[in-house]
Amino acid sequence: MATLPSFTLKELRFFLRDDRESFSGPSLARELAKLEEWVETHDDIALGLVHFSSVAAYLERVTFVDHIFQDIENELLPPLNLQTARYNFVYELINCRDWFAFGDPSPVMSDIGRTIVDLIAIGQLENAQELSAIAAKILRQEGYSWQTFYRDRHIKFPEMEDDELVTQKLFPFALQLLSAITGDDFDWKASHVEVDASYVEIAKTVGSDDMDLVGQAIDGLCELHIAWTSPNPDGEVRAMEGFEIDRWAHVLWPSEVLAFLRVRERLGLVSPPLTHPLLQQPLARFSVRPFETSPLSQPMVAFLKKLGSLDPAMADLVDMVQRPNG
Repeated sequence: MATLPSFTLKELRFFLRDDRESFSGPSLARELAKLEEWVETHDDIALGLVHFSSVAAYLERVTFVDHIFQDIENELLPPLNLQTARYNFVYELINCRDWFAFGDPSPVMSDIGRTIVDLIAIGQLENAQELSAIAAKILRQEGYSWQTFYRDRHIKFPEMEDDELVTQKLFPFALQLLSAITGDDFDWKASHVEVDASYVEIAKTVGSDDMDLVGQAIDGLCELHIAWTSPNPDGEVRAMEGFEIDRWAHVLWPSEVLAFLRVRERLGLVSPPLTHPLLQQPLARFSVRPFETSPLSQPMVAFLKKLGSLDPAMADLVDMVQRPNG
């Protein structure tokens, strides 16, 4: 029997009913002011990236909250199109590039996985491939030692053995999913990364024409989404504890499933009817491509332009983030 979603849309509206006015809205305004001040008066790239990341996080939350309160009637709510994933793409790509330039700080595997999955889901396949390529390159060079995730986990629980640590989920899923398009398969065993085999095996079915197998894979992905949804995205049980669905925007927006369907669409394959309860609620509707590419926040564009002027190696970011959805 299929598992019901961890939250309903009604419950999300209840939990976040005052969020726009009391938390995310004021927080976004504050961080935007800091970002605009940086563009006008500062040259410290590291400080600018802190402000950029904060704006991206609050903008995602505000966008999501505004979306779910568009109409009180569930059936009238349009599909979610979380274009803010493009900002996360820039931030994670910079982290990866910095690793090659300086060796530290290390990118966080679960964050990169989430970003790649979201990019595929909204039709930003070119940027998804860009990020996955450099992340895979880091992994091939560093393997286990790259994992900030594991290093931080050891600091928090030094008594735990490696085989007791939680497995990686969205990152291996994303890379395995893209391999159906690129043909660049990944040897997870050689990488010494502890992956959740269920995610990898499901991703391997994305190119199948067996409708029964694909239907089981989609249902299985829905079950995994629900199983690894944080019981409270504002609490302490997050990706570090294995619950990689740890943002309010993703609780009922299963971008892993939408990414899976988007790749099948790219391969020219049809998919079976979507019957899992998670996919019967408004936020999970699979939209006809391409998604509309929403305009970028002007302060974010101004930041990226200045970033490119300070460091020519980053001059390509403003064009990449404005690529249209496919």
